[in-house]
Amino acid sequence: MQRWPQTQVYRANLGPRLPHTVISAQTPLLVSGCGDQIYNPMEQCCDDDTVLPLNRTKLCGPNCIFWPCFELCCPESFGPEKKYVVKLKVLGVNSRCPSSPISGDCAR
Repeated sequence: MQRWPQTQVYRANLGPRLPHTVISAQTPLLVSGCGDQIYNPMEQCCDDDTVLPLNRTKLCGPNCIFWPCFELCCPESFGPEKKYVVKLKVLGVNSRCPSSPISGDCAR
């Protein structure tokens, strides 16, 4: 009778770079869920059920850049001259514009 090592083996699909990677319990890999996808939070984030690379930037208003993995783009005023402010996402909290701390002012 053959004995197998006492490790559990997991099969995960981690996207195009690491398809169907076999992971041993002795070398755990941190993975998280985003909608119906799995991603590596050391390299990616989940923003509105979309997996993004951590270094992805987007425009906040016409002339302000923010990192959607770490920040929110929040409208500060409405009307003909809209103003925006960038706020920090708080880890472990469903961050929202009214309650998040300010990271930067897009009017400057």
